[in-house]
Amino acid sequence: MEIGVHPFLPAGLVLLLLGWAAIPLAVRVVGWSLGALVGVLLVDIAILLLPDTRIPDWGYLLSAVVFAVVGGLAARAFFGMVVFVSGVLIALALKVRLDEAVGLSERLANGRLGDFAEGPWFTLLAGLLGGVLLSLLQRYLVIVGSSLAGAALIVGGVHLEEKWLTLALIGMAVQTLCCTLWIGRGGKRRGAPD
Repeated sequence: MEIGVHPFLPAGLVLLLLGWAAIPLAVRVVGWSLGALVGVLLVDIAILLLPDTRIPDWGYLLSAVVFAVVGGLAARAFFGMVVFVSGVLIALALKVRLDEAVGLSERLANGRLGDFAEGPWFTLLAGLLGGVLLSLLQRYLVIVGSSLAGAALIVGGVHLEEKWLTLALIGMAVQTLCCTLWIGRGGKRRGAPD
């Protein structure tokens, strides 16, 4: 009798239990890989454009390593920017919905904020506050998102849809505990937000 493992199960387990470390590492690895590729391609382009130029074989390696480091740093910064922009957009959408549903700006205008609550600066401030808040909570955003995704992959592979929330909560608890213990010991997650 052959026992098979659903292909989503290993990825689901990694996301469910180790997403706090796996996702930032994956972002960094993609940055390293793309950076190294760009470094090698730049050397090739230099050889094509300047045919009289002799670049030693170690020039490829040096270019790949330098651009891999740059790519890793750029990927981390880009990930942080995406989180910040997402926070801004979420906050702006929430403000618009609250204005439509309960007249948030009008209610605040009648209070201490006065006309400031109905002006564009209040909307801008709300968006920036959302971006900063989501950036500060980036570690927990990764934990929650990876736990939800991991639980969805697992229950989809073994057909236990009614256990999805339970698995997600277990994943969040395990990841939060692991992340807290790792950082509490003085460990620094590579590629993770500070």
